[in-house]
Amino acid sequence: MKYAKKQQGFTLVELIVAMSLFSIIVVVISGIFMQTVKFQKIVANRAAAIDNLGLAMEEIARGTRTGVKFTELDRVGRNASEGVTELKFENYKTPPETVRYYFDGDDGRIYKEIVGGGFDLPITSSNIEITDLKFILQGKNSSQDSGDDIPPRITISMTAEGIYKELFTIQTTVGARLIYYKAR
Repeated sequence: MKYAKKQQGFTLVELIVAMSLFSIIVVVISGIFMQTVKFQKIVANRAAAIDNLGLAMEEIARGTRTGVKFTELDRVGRNASEGVTELKFENYKTPPETVRYYFDGDDGRIYKEIVGGGFDLPITSSNIEITDLKFILQGKNSSQDSGDDIPPRITISMTAEGIYKELFTIQTTVGARLIYYKAR
């Protein structure tokens, strides 16, 4: 009696099934990876936009915290409770410099100008577009002297649009330091 040799290996059907399963798994995993990369890019751009807004807000808050003789400018059809798009004041330096922060709607950026200094410095990045900037000034200032010793409070609100067209709004209120205010 002759014994048939047992053949080693896979049949053609087994190979096709294995390759099909492997292909499906690779497609699913690569789709998940591509979505993760896309989501990570969105989150990174959103974080960069929020960081940029935060830095601009801190720059303005730091300047106004030690400023005096505040003046609101350019109401652009807003009443006093809606705020203005420009703010001018004197900083703490000796001799004092007149500083102006304003929103340029043409290029969607916020600028800082040292009046008489000859140039305006953008304080927001070009990768986000500022859609609104508001300064709401409360308290004693040069345009409405109420005769009180209460330092001015400035509410700063800015809205920006990131590269994926999502809107971000941040707001803070800053009180001018009374020690600087009384010294002038």
